Amino acid sequence: IGGVLFALEEGASFWNQSLTWRIFFCSFTATFVLNVLLSGVRTGWGDLSNPGLINFGEFDGADMQYFLFEFPIFILIGVLGGLFGALFNAANHRLTVFRMRFVNRHRALKVLEVLVVASVTCVAAFTLIYYMDNCMPLKDYSGSNPLELFCADHEFNEMATLLFNTPEQSIKNLFHLPAGGYHAVSLGLFFAMYFVLSLWTYGISVPSGLFVPCLLTGAAGGRLIGNLLHLWFPASAWVMPGKYALFGAAAMLAGVVRMTISLTVILIEATGNVTYGLPIITVVVLAKLVGDLFNEGLYDIHIELRRVPILGWHARRPMQSYLASHVMSREVVY
Repeated sequence: IGGVLFALEEGASFWNQSLTWRIFFCSFTATFVLNVLLSGVRTGWGDLSNPGLINFGEFDGADMQYFLFEFPIFILIGVLGGLFGALFNAANHRLTVFRMRFVNRHRALKVLEVLVVASVTCVAAFTLIYYMDNCMPLKDYSGSNPLELFCADHEFNEMATLLFNTPEQSIKNLFHLPAGGYHAVSLGLFFAMYFVLSLWTYGISVPSGLFVPCLLTGAAGGRLIGNLLHLWFPASAWVMPGKYALFGAAAMLAGVVRMTISLTVILIEATGNVTYGLPIITVVVLAKLVGDLFNEGLYDIHIELRRVPILGWHARRPMQSYLASHVMSREVVY
């Protein structure tokens, strides 16, 4: 269902009933084939109960509570997601224009850029891990795959666990670790580094994603807001940093790609519950509205830069005041 809505919201300039059925059939077929293949890897051939490749874990129990007085926080997360998304798009737009003018014309420069991005990513990651003194007792960690890098025995490195786990696993940890699972400084530095590296990487001459990096960046930012709330209200049971990580992830991705309906459904499918549907809708709509004040979604920016002939849903603002009579002539020429 999320795939159908994504195609409707981002991938098509024309829609009818037969197209809906075709896309739904393709989504069903892809899901069925994926589950068959995953059954042979995970649970045994024929067991089709696998949740898919992207599964961020289910929220359950008290973790699913939210209250009316939290909506100003949700609004703040949505506004920040729109602002950071607009900044992401503006910076990537300028970088892509530079890349098209000076880099993409030469194969050697394209390869060199990939090597530079990979080198800077490695240096930045190991620098943060080495100089951040954030080794924590292993017994205090309830997430998956803790890494001991540069720490003593029976300790794990918080920054290394964020950086060197798979992005999906890091997102799951940010969503579900209890309060105190991450330090605010680590989250802030990780957010800044991943934000810059994600906008730099998107568009280089290698297959690079946008969904998961934006979700991970936003999850770190949302978890940071949750940590600050926990610091200010330590005795309040409603402060659960994991749920703010979820809302931050939704806001960041919505601010970058300007998706609303399909993003809400995809996140509900990936987390296995609909309880957070209303807060997710709130943050993604606000992120889109705020981001649209500054620029277009990143997909639309790249479609325009590459001169792909796709007809948008709405005319550009200068064209909205024009009528057919403005381009017609009274002197008809046969």
